[in-house]
Amino acid sequence: MNVLQESTRQELAGKLNDLIETTEAVYTHIAEEYPKMLQEFDSGFTDADRQISLIAAEGGNGLDALHMIMDNTKGCIQQTHSSFSSLSSSDNSLLDMLKQSIKRLDTLEELIAAITFNTEEMELISLNAMVVALKAGQEGGGFSHVTDELRRISAKTISEAKNLTTEGKQIQSYFEEVQRTADMITQEQDRIFYSFGDKLFSYFSTIEERLTRIVNFFKTLRTRADDIRRPLIRMMEAVQTQDIIRQTVDQISITLDKIQSIDDSHNDNGREDWLLDELTFLEQVANLGSYLLENIAAAITENSETFVSSIEEVKRAVETIEHERDIFISRQIEGESRDDGIYDLFHQSENELGAMLKNTRKVPKLKQNMRTTNSAFLGRIQGLEEGFQKFTTLVGRFRNIHVAARIEVAKRQILKGMQSTVQEMRNLTDRIFSDVESALETTKEFIETAQEAEEGFRDSYRQETDLVSSFTLEIQRLYGKLKDTNDEIVRTMQGFTLFNLKFRELFGSTDADRERLAGLSQQARSIMEIFERTAHSAAARKAQILNERGLEKWEIREQRLQEIVNQFTIYAHKARAGEIGGFSVETGTQEGAVTFF
Repeated sequence: MNVLQESTRQELAGKLNDLIETTEAVYTHIAEEYPKMLQEFDSGFTDADRQISLIAAEGGNGLDALHMIMDNTKGCIQQTHSSFSSLSSSDNSLLDMLKQSIKRLDTLEELIAAITFNTEEMELISLNAMVVALKAGQEGGGFSHVTDELRRISAKTISEAKNLTTEGKQIQSYFEEVQRTADMITQEQDRIFYSFGDKLFSYFSTIEERLTRIVNFFKTLRTRADDIRRPLIRMMEAVQTQDIIRQTVDQISITLDKIQSIDDSHNDNGREDWLLDELTFLEQVANLGSYLLENIAAAITENSETFVSSIEEVKRAVETIEHERDIFISRQIEGESRDDGIYDLFHQSENELGAMLKNTRKVPKLKQNMRTTNSAFLGRIQGLEEGFQKFTTLVGRFRNIHVAARIEVAKRQILKGMQSTVQEMRNLTDRIFSDVESALETTKEFIETAQEAEEGFRDSYRQETDLVSSFTLEIQRLYGKLKDTNDEIVRTMQGFTLFNLKFRELFGSTDADRERLAGLSQQARSIMEIFERTAHSAAARKAQILNERGLEKWEIREQRLQEIVNQFTIYAHKARAGEIGGFSVETGTQEGAVTFF
């Protein structure tokens, strides 16, 4: 019978060749794809580092931009508030000047009281003089007319004096309104630049703390994700198994080529010795082939298990990191519990800047109200001046009447007794004139002071208008920058990932590689089974011949297996072949290492 037919050997050679081609195709694919996957893994880290840098400080709209906005906003607020405070100090100086000037109203009141008293005396004298003139009859008619005119002018002067007194009190009331408006402006400025500023910087501080927390979290994720590199490298290292597989299959092919077709249909003693040698050699070669294929199958199985464990390890790590990232980002952007999210904090900061801008624009409007109030105040003072001008006219008429009275007294003998009255009229007229002159001078000085204050308020209003305009432009710029910073940080956070799409796609193909490796292992074992059957068949036939010849064992007389083994490049395989063939091999390197001849 034929123990090993040529067709069987050809089948084994074909299967071994298929195994080599298939393993090379699988391992070559792994060798090509896995460096790409590791490259994409590193690329994802590079992108993550860039995103962390954007949020952290190194350029872009992150903490660096926030610090710039904080510093610029603080500087802008402080400078503007300082300028407003300086203008308020100037306004207060003008108000103090008005306040000192307004005290002169007390002097005016005294002067008006004196004018009123003297005018009332003049009115009394005119009545007495009129009585005397009426008693004088026809000769006192001219004097009677003069005294009647004097009485009438005196009454009008008294009426004007009362009006001026009322006007003075109203002026005092108007000044108090100016003072209240100025105080309200100061309070409004303080409210805008202190309370609003403090609230804004509180938001900024919270945002800064939150961004620092985000950066630290992302850095921690990055450190943890770097551990994924180890299983990826383990998967790449499995590719090196292909060199061992190829050498091992080559060694099997070498031994297979030395096997002859065994036909034991013609037996004689010489023929049986040869047959026992061939059967023994075939058994040894088949056992060695089975052993080597078992090594190949085990190596591939180990690779497959490495792939399975590594893939699962990477999957778990990626899923855990991505899940934690999603939850963290969601909480940081949208907020949780009582903590506002980063988006809301930025939005609230934007609202604060907008509110500050809106309220700052109120200041010129308040100052305009102050100007309006002061203008009304100045108009009242000018009205006071007009009143005293009327006094001057009336005093002039007093003097004219006094002259007419002197003439009448000089002309009429009957009126000689009125000379003292006429003199008293003159004295009263002089006193009234003097008081009117003093009041008019005081009023003019008061008006000059008020006009100076009005000019000061007008200039202050222009400066504040320009100040608010420049402040508005700067705050609007910072508002836009803050909005851009918010949008970019939120966008960067939402897009943050350590594993890009290409890495995910490449990693997704690992399951197919794992399945192909499992198929390779089965393919190697199926060839191993053929060798096992061949060894079993050779051993059975050898045992039959030995039994027929009454022998217990057979020592092979040739060194073919040893010669073949000397061509092996893997010491472990040599050692095993020595065990199978019953010969020793030279000392080699560690198991699995490659030896070169």
